[in-house]
Amino acid sequence: MDCASGKFSPAGASICTSCDAGKHSSSSGSSEDICVDCDAGTFSEQGRSSDGSCEKCVIGKAASAGFCEDCPLGSYAPGEGFAVCLPCPPNQFPKEDQTGCEVITGYYTDGVEGQSIPIPTGVSETATGMTLEALEILPGYWRTSSTSKEILACLNSIHCKWGVDTTDLCAEGYTGPLCAVCASGFAAVGVGESLTCNVCNTGSEAAVSIAVAIVLLIFTAVLACYLNKGFGEDVQSLLRQRSLASSEAVNSVAQKFEKYQPIIKIIFTYFQVVGSLGFLYGLNFPPIFSTATSIFGGIFSLDFISIMPLGCIAPADFYVKLVVYTALPLILGAILIVWYTILSSSSSPERQNLKVKVFQVFLALTFIVLPSVSVKIFSTFACHTFDGDYGSYLKADFSLDCTTDTHKFHMFYAAFMVICYPVGIPLMYFLLLYEKRDKLDPG
Repeated sequence: MDCASGKFSPAGASICTSCDAGKHSSSSGSSEDICVDCDAGTFSEQGRSSDGSCEKCVIGKAASAGFCEDCPLGSYAPGEGFAVCLPCPPNQFPKEDQTGCEVITGYYTDGVEGQSIPIPTGVSETATGMTLEALEILPGYWRTSSTSKEILACLNSIHCKWGVDTTDLCAEGYTGPLCAVCASGFAAVGVGESLTCNVCNTGSEAAVSIAVAIVLLIFTAVLACYLNKGFGEDVQSLLRQRSLASSEAVNSVAQKFEKYQPIIKIIFTYFQVVGSLGFLYGLNFPPIFSTATSIFGGIFSLDFISIMPLGCIAPADFYVKLVVYTALPLILGAILIVWYTILSSSSSPERQNLKVKVFQVFLALTFIVLPSVSVKIFSTFACHTFDGDYGSYLKADFSLDCTTDTHKFHMFYAAFMVICYPVGIPLMYFLLLYEKRDKLDPG
């Protein structure tokens, strides 16, 4: 017997039966073959009569055999009419609205389909569904932009604060790369991890001026005392008049100093050089050693400009320091050489004695400034290039762009100073010793 659309009559039966759910029949007949499956991604209730009677599965469900079923765990259907559910990539799970997948805690996605990247050091791991643009940067860390995958540790953790907005990751008074630049109205004291930005005001400007005057006064007084009469001799003479025992104590200390003078010189020079290596060239030392070199390096570096907020009263960037620390010893050295030459023309015993002292001061000057000035010179060539188009900046002063013509000029200047200091001074020592080689005691 013929049955209406949506039904069929099994063989030998006298009644018509509705097509099973997930099938439909658009023509009359009796064979079960007239009931055909709905298209993939669609379903129908029992007894539907046409292809149009098959409906699409809703979001989050799929139908491969005419029945809509919820997507299994770890898969999703982002639209209507899906025949199969789509699997989420590794380390991801379906969103609540089934429109896609999001990463689990400890991972983030950078927008590339199917890619899950472990959260790097310096980023909060407390949230799910993290994207590259929405990474929560922890205090003490910094990155160039919201599209940067490079999370960098700040030179000092107090310089950088928590945040998502990469334009607002620096603490008050700090700005620039790694938050290692002092903002407008602030002046730098120290360098590297010891950098602090002090607010400029009338009081700080006066304090800086007084400190500079005191340093210059002390330096001038000590030098004049030594050249005129000899500071050590005056002290010993005064003590000898007051107490013979005190004089003997001074002599004992002087003898010990003379005995250990080479060791003191080596330690002095060592910490001048090593104290800056880790910061400028990215060398990793053990924590205890790094702390020790940082402390003693700061003491022996002779970086007087960096320990005062001179930026409040005058420009005090690295270029200024480079010129001051390289030109000033040359000027002082030239003055001492001229003075020595003038004294050499006199046969007076007093002038000859003063000539010896002038030469001693000249040698002491070259020895003291050689390590610290050499570090300053080579620091001109140490730049850090950040990812993306953020640029390249000088490690010794992150406010200075290494791609500018100004920096290229100072690189040329520093190259010339390499000849004067790390090459010239040791060469001078060699020539002086070579000239007196017959008088040297090889034992």
